[in-house]
Parts: sequence; C-alpha cells; structure tokens
Amino acid sequence: MTDAALPAAPAPSFFSDADVLSRLIKLLPIPLVISEKESGQFLFANGAALDLVEVTSEELFRTRTHQFFVEQADRSRLIDQLQREETVNDFMTCLRTPHGRVVWVLMSARRLRVGGEPVNIAAFQDVTERKAAQETIIRLLKEIRASNAELEARVAARTRQLSAEVAERRAAEGRLRDAIEALNDGFVLYDADDRLVLFNSKYRDDYSFAPDLMIPGTPFADIVRAGVARGQVPRGYDPEHWVEERLGRHRNPGPPYLVQRPDRRWVLMTEYRTQEGGIVSLRTDITGLKRREQQLKQNRRLLRAVIDAVPAIINVKDRQSRYVLMNKFQGEVYGVAPEAAIGKTSADFVGKSYGGESGRLDQAVVATGQPLPFTEREFVDINGTPHTWFTAKLPLKGEAGNVENVVTVALDITRLKTTERARANLARYFAPNMVDELAAADEPFGPPRSQRIAVMFADIVGFTRLCEEQPAEAIFALLREFQRRMVRQVFATEGTLDKYTGDGMMATFGTPRPSPRDATNALRCARLMLADIAEWNRLRHESGDFPIRVAIGLHHGPAMLGNIGDARRLEFAVVGDTVNVASRLQELARPLEAGLVVSEDLLAAVAGERVAEAAEFDGFERQPPQTIRGRDHAVPVRVLPLDRSPA
Repeated sequence: MTDAALPAAPAPSFFSDADVLSRLIKLLPIPLVISEKESGQFLFANGAALDLVEVTSEELFRTRTHQFFVEQADRSRLIDQLQREETVNDFMTCLRTPHGRVVWVLMSARRLRVGGEPVNIAAFQDVTERKAAQETIIRLLKEIRASNAELEARVAARTRQLSAEVAERRAAEGRLRDAIEALNDGFVLYDADDRLVLFNSKYRDDYSFAPDLMIPGTPFADIVRAGVARGQVPRGYDPEHWVEERLGRHRNPGPPYLVQRPDRRWVLMTEYRTQEGGIVSLRTDITGLKRREQQLKQNRRLLRAVIDAVPAIINVKDRQSRYVLMNKFQGEVYGVAPEAAIGKTSADFVGKSYGGESGRLDQAVVATGQPLPFTEREFVDINGTPHTWFTAKLPLKGEAGNVENVVTVALDITRLKTTERARANLARYFAPNMVDELAAADEPFGPPRSQRIAVMFADIVGFTRLCEEQPAEAIFALLREFQRRMVRQVFATEGTLDKYTGDGMMATFGTPRPSPRDATNALRCARLMLADIAEWNRLRHESGDFPIRVAIGLHHGPAMLGNIGDARRLEFAVVGDTVNVASRLQELARPLEAGLVVSEDLLAAVAGERVAEAAEFDGFERQPPQTIRGRDHAVPVRVLPLDRSPA
C-alpha cells in the first residue's frame, strides 16, 4: 500500500438501494465488497471484508482495488473474465493487507448494473490456512524429489548409505502423509499416468464415489466410471456427460468449480498439476456456506413479502427524507409503484403540505436520534378518501451510532376512530351495558321477548312549585345535578337508564340481559339514591339552598322488551303492568310520607336471589295493601318512611 492516499469517493446516488440493504449484508460472515467497474474505487464493504484486509471503511474507500493484489496478473485475468462473461466463480488469488499480511482468498465476482451504472460485487473465502497446507504439501513433495535425487546420486557413489537414505525417504513420506491426513479437506494425488498415488481418509470416506477402489495404482478413469455405475452422479448431470466432463477437467485442471453431490452436499473441486505431471485434487465441503447463502436470499424474499403483506404503511427514508423502501400497501394508498418511489420524497406524491410535515418529522428523528411516538395524522388518499393515520417514526442507526435512515410505520385507524365516536355518542344516551349491546351486533336486542325484571321510578317531590319559585337557570342546574347523581347510582348497580321523565327518571334492572341479582340491585340502588340525596341536602344546607325530597317506587314482575320505532329511529322499550305498578308506587310515596315504596313482589324476589345483606331489609314498614290505578286488586307494599330515610 505505497500508493498515495486517495480521497474517499462518496457513494453515488444510484447506490442508495444497496445502502438500505447494507445492514442485512453487514450481518453476513462472508466478506463482500462492491467496486466501480472502471476505476476500481471501492463503494461498499461489510465488516467481514474490512476484517479480512485489516482496514477501516475510510481507509478502504481511499484505496483502489489493484493495491491489494500481490500479483497484478491475477487482477488482469479476473478483469478479463469479468469483461467476457460478467461473472467469475471461485477465483484463487493472493492479497496483501496494508499491514503486510498475505491472505489467500477464493473469490467469486459478478458484474451488475445498479442505477444504470456498472459495478463489480465480489465475495471472498479466506483459504490462507488451506493454501499454507497446500504449500506444505508442495514443499514436502519437493523434499521427496530432492531426497530421491540425492538418493539416486548416492546409490552410484555410496551404496553403503542406501539403507539410510531409504529410511530418510520413508520419513519424509510419513511426514507428508501426516500432513495430508491432518487436512480438513479431502486430498488425493495421481501420478503422471493418472494412477492413484496418495490420499487421505477424509477423501476416501467423505468424497470418493468408489472408496473400495481407492488403492494405489488404480487409474482415475476406472474410479470415475465405477462411481457412475453405482449411481454416484452429481445432481444435474447426465451420467455419460459427467464422465466426459470429469475426465476433461481432470486432464486439464482449471479454476475451482462447484458440484452438488447426490446426497445434496455442495463440494468445491480444486485440481492442479504438479511439476512431475501428476494431479493434486482437493475437495472442500461448502454445504453450510451454500445453505447460509440460500437462507439469506430466502429471508430477504420473506422479509419483503411480510412487509408488503402488512396492512399498514411501512417505509424507510434516507437522511434527506428520500424513499429507499416503500411497501406495497403504501404504494396502493399513494397510487405509485413502490419501486418508482425510490429516491423521491413524500411531497412528490402527496403535496408540500402533508409531505412537508412528514419531512419535518423525519428531520426531527435525524437530528435527535430519538423515535417519535405514535400520533394521529389526517390524510386524503389518491381516491379522495379521508384517513386517520396512527404514525410513528424510528431512527435506523449505523455501526457508528449515527442515524442513517428513518423508518415510518402508519396504521389506518379510520374505522376505529369512527367506532370510538359512535360509541361515545351512544354513551351519552344509553347506560354502559346498553352501549355494549348496541356496539356488539347489528341487532343487539333480538326479537321482542318477555322476562322478569325490576323497575324503578324516581321523582323530585314538589318540582312544579320549585319551577314557579326559582329562575330557569337554577331549575336546570338542579335537574342536571339530580340526574347526574341518580344515574351514577343506577350504573353503579348494573341498572339501565330507560328514560328521563322531566323531573324524574325510569330505570330497569335485568335489561337488556337478566342476571341472578336484578331485584337486589334495584333495592340497593334505591337505598344509594336516598343516601346520595341526603348527602346532597347536607351540602345544599351549608350553601343556604333549599332541601330536595325524592320519591322512589320499586316493583318486580314480568315485562315485554323490544325495539319500537321505524327504520330511521329505533328505541329499546320496556312495557307492561310491572312498569305501570312501579310508576304508581312512586306516586304513593307522597301520601304515605315515604322516601321509598316497594312491592312485596320485589322483596320476595330479593329474598329468592339470596345475595342481599340483612341491612338491605332494615327500616321497612308493612302497609295495608294499596289500591292503585289500573289494578283490580290491591298491591301489598312496604315503605321506608321519611324519618327512616338517610338524613
């Protein structure tokens, strides 16, 4: 690395698509680099590649590709093949790092066009250890040759030393065999006559198609044909074609090549000729590497498919708010093909107002490095349909901790917002349990039906006189506070507010669905109402206001339930004699000087439910059966006198 340092060339704009995928590539253990076609300027390298050549990203981008090649002839042959075929597979060469370390690599390269510009992408496999082992073998072979030459010379001159020299030769062969046996790769050696000379157990057990023929002196062609006869043909090859090609490659060794064995293992085949005319072959199992490569491709396809399948906007932008990724859902909303959005901004599709605000939010994430939480944004799509988006933005940081991209996720909550508004509007008119029924189904209450329920009527005593004496503002304030307090107790005891009746109200218990404690809830609600009125009167007395008296009537019995009205407006109605009796009992509270009048039917129902506390029955006085309008027979009742109501 003696050349003068060159300034780092910034990645061209067409490279942004690769840049967004760089974080995925950086996770690969395989060294990967991308360079310009003509200048050899590096454009990208993942961490494994930087570790391989012992440089930082900044140092790499100031360096040309030729500065790493030990032999420039290798680089020339690589470039020539890329020019002709645009692809190079398993090209072995030697690189030198800036620190002087020599690295032998197996290189595979492709020439691609990105953004209209030609680039070279190369993947490396560090085979330094394998090369060292090969060199050891070659060195040992040289030792054998030297030993043989020395032996031949000594035979003529010194016959007495023949045994010692033979021993030395055997020792060298033993060292050679030990070195070969220690290899992780399969090793085999054929002589100049293509007969088997030497092999290790790795080759025999894991790579030979005819292990029983692995006997020194066996011709290579016999071993190949025996393997084919046994069905041991690499996947994708015709048997005869395989024999022809295999013998041709063996006789004229070239670059390493890959085959997939019948057992689906991928094997890298490396062969070269020795000085004596023999052939050395190495077999390397790279099945794991191929599977990781295929898994990476599958994961990328799966990731894209998942992103496109999500019914929400998902996109990634660069630091200038330009799209580097847009999912299919957003493309449909914007009316644009996701690929066509790359390099553009939101303003290019949705105008400066919405797009400009989106850009400002992006820049806030870039500036702070902090995510923006989900917030609601209004938007009109390509068809003019209004939407409410629930949008969040998150920073995507590089290895240095700087924000390199902004990820946006937006959920369409238009229907949810509509449902929330509808539910809020329902809650203004109906009790919570009624709202749940209405929101749960198209016909929540079903057909009309009859069931036993508890009915309550509550009314302010003397309200007509109050209206004559008090101003309208005071009367309406009184009504609102009275209704607020009473309805609070109805809802607290699982009751349903049926209607307001001017200065009073009607509530039911057991609608729209019955429960095992409807009568008990009604009685408890009435007592809570009287206690609430007593507390309210205490506060009114302290403020100098007049006290309020309430009359409550309770009855339990059968009633008809169902919808009434027309298609434009429906109302859930409760009708029947039970409703009429409860109303009349509320009217009896005045002449009976009672705060609460209950029928014996209701108290019997409370006792039957067996969930009421004993205190619920305290204070009641039995009254003679009462004659009421609309009833032929008197109604047995009990009352809670005013002096026994909470004060």
